[in-house]
Amino acid sequence: MQAIRRTTRLAAILLAWTAHADVIYVDASADPGGTGASWATACPNLHTALQRAAAGDEVWVAAGTYRAVDDLAIPTPFRVPGDVQVRGGFDGTEGDPNERLDPLPETILTADIFGDDGPGFTNRFENGREVVRVADGGAGTLLDGLIVEGAEKRDGSSPGAGVRVDAGNLTMRRCVVRLNRNRLDDGRGAGLGVQDGVLTLIDCHFHDNQTSDRLVSERSGGAGVYVGNSTVSASGCLFTANLAETLRLAVGDATGAGMLIEATGDFVGEATLRDCRFVANNATNEGGGLFVEVADDAGLQLLVADCLFERNDADEGGGMLFRRGSASNGAQETSARLVGTSFAGNTARWVAGFAMAGGSTATEVSAVELDGCWFEANHTVYEASYNVGSSGAVLRANEIVVRNTHFIENVAEAEFPPPSAGATLLPRDRAVLENSTFIGNRIIVDGGVNRLRGEAAAFYVEDVIGGPISNVLMRNVVSAGNRSRGAPGGLLEGINRAFLINVTIAGNQALEGGGGLHCDAPMRIRNSVVAGNRTGSIADPVVGLQLTGARDEFEVSDCILERLGEQLALVERTIEADPRFADLLGPDRIFATGDESFALHPQSPCIDRGNNDWLPADAADLDGDGDTDEPIPFDAAGNPRLLNQGWLPDTGLGQGPIVDIGAYEYPFTCPGDLNGDNAVDLSDLAGLLSRFGLTADGDAAAADLQPNGLVDLSDLATMLVVFGNACPQP
Repeated sequence: MQAIRRTTRLAAILLAWTAHADVIYVDASADPGGTGASWATACPNLHTALQRAAAGDEVWVAAGTYRAVDDLAIPTPFRVPGDVQVRGGFDGTEGDPNERLDPLPETILTADIFGDDGPGFTNRFENGREVVRVADGGAGTLLDGLIVEGAEKRDGSSPGAGVRVDAGNLTMRRCVVRLNRNRLDDGRGAGLGVQDGVLTLIDCHFHDNQTSDRLVSERSGGAGVYVGNSTVSASGCLFTANLAETLRLAVGDATGAGMLIEATGDFVGEATLRDCRFVANNATNEGGGLFVEVADDAGLQLLVADCLFERNDADEGGGMLFRRGSASNGAQETSARLVGTSFAGNTARWVAGFAMAGGSTATEVSAVELDGCWFEANHTVYEASYNVGSSGAVLRANEIVVRNTHFIENVAEAEFPPPSAGATLLPRDRAVLENSTFIGNRIIVDGGVNRLRGEAAAFYVEDVIGGPISNVLMRNVVSAGNRSRGAPGGLLEGINRAFLINVTIAGNQALEGGGGLHCDAPMRIRNSVVAGNRTGSIADPVVGLQLTGARDEFEVSDCILERLGEQLALVERTIEADPRFADLLGPDRIFATGDESFALHPQSPCIDRGNNDWLPADAADLDGDGDTDEPIPFDAAGNPRLLNQGWLPDTGLGQGPIVDIGAYEYPFTCPGDLNGDNAVDLSDLAGLLSRFGLTADGDAAAADLQPNGLVDLSDLATMLVVFGNACPQP
């Protein structure tokens, strides 16, 4: 008998568990009293369905509007139990979530009780404080295909108004979180707030959410999303038109309009953003698109991959700001890696694009890496209250790596200019710039009278933290067409032991100092071009010394310089010459505007003239072949680094092919193949004869096969030698 009772009790438990692992159907248009067992008997009240749900259940919600109020019309958030999946976007006929339409029909969860919200957050006096609340969510807790809106939070201290996650896990997929506001002093997370949890966002859109400081506050923000001491992963998400503002008498910080991530205490975690876009977000203080702060002894590993920051604005860090705050010497390792990420059209008073800032030595960010990133048309309107800045990026860390990254036409405009319109590097131990370009960046100074020492339109590198720099390496770097109202336009360094390999610094302009490169410390320059830089007014620039600063400590080998001058510590195999760029003025025919081409002309003396011994190893494995001991395989344009031009004599050192001087390798050509069809035939011969006797400029340059400045019999003889043959491979 006891065995029968035990068996009966076990069967009841299993039956109860099976019942809990069910789907509960919700439809706002359903008749009252529905059990939720099917679409035909759907429950009309989402609150009721959530109260019935247990771990493992799914709640399917048909399209419609569901108000976050109880039976007495009192604002009450929808409380999602742990490990329950809430899915919206159904039309009321589906038997599987994959059968839902695309785009999903709107399933709206709102705190707007009267349904009368107006534009500009008006008519919201009756709105509820929160829409959705998740407490102690398990790994299976999910919000999918929902629109969350209308929260108006005015009191309390917990982050999150649209969606509040107190602890545990939450995954959100294909959700829209919009028009939520957190008006608290110290309020965070108008759209979504998570504290001490794990957050996963997939294909979600956070827009037009707002946080507002009204009085004195420490910090508010995260208008779109706030993440506090939590691990976060976001992919395919969009953050637009979110606002974090400081109002009236507030003296605190309004930060991270799109997203605010904070790590404090002894928290150690990760933040990963992939394929996300931050567009037109605005923060009164810091981090228009994204603000990340790691304080105390916490540690955070940040990865931002294939994201876009566009038209965001803030006082500091228009696109993004990452800060390492005060901490002890026992602080956890903190680093940031940005891969394939673009910053375009962001504005700020200090650093319009991306800023990585640290404090004292003990609080320094361990490492920061930019790989395959793009900074274009970011604009800093600089104010006298700031003492360092950049319109593109400011990087401060123990180790800095900038690889395959481009800074194009960024502008710093001010009465007192910052050091750089492209990038400012503040390394402590090591900095590497590789296969990167700085083109057409500008510093504009109001009146041109008040100028701080050290402006550089392209990039500025200095150890301002204290302690020795162990290594600063620049290779395959282009600084060209930049314009500064100070000195120089191309590059400024105030550091020790800088090593430049295959660098092109050309076509830059500054009011003083030659416009090329200035360094107050020892520097080694190898296989590089420093030429075509000018000094003086925009209307009347002149060619001056290309290298200025501690010239008696410069070592120059295997380079081409214009205006080499004297007082260099070492000069080997270096000549004063015109490097013959493809187009020093560009289509607009105006110097230093960024449209110039600093690739090599067919008659350039840089071709096959470098020293292969200076080529660094491919430590980063740029070509992905697993060989990190081979010479670096690409030039600054991503073309092969070593190409032999068989129709030119090798004048450099090493076993062929010989590297070209500068950041660009002259592309492989077939001598005599004037039309590029990989063969030398009658059409090429006709092309040469049509140019015969002309000076080798413009279109005629390609026919100067034995470069002597004239298309003549030597060129005809060269073509006849290979006439009728297919082109050899490089």
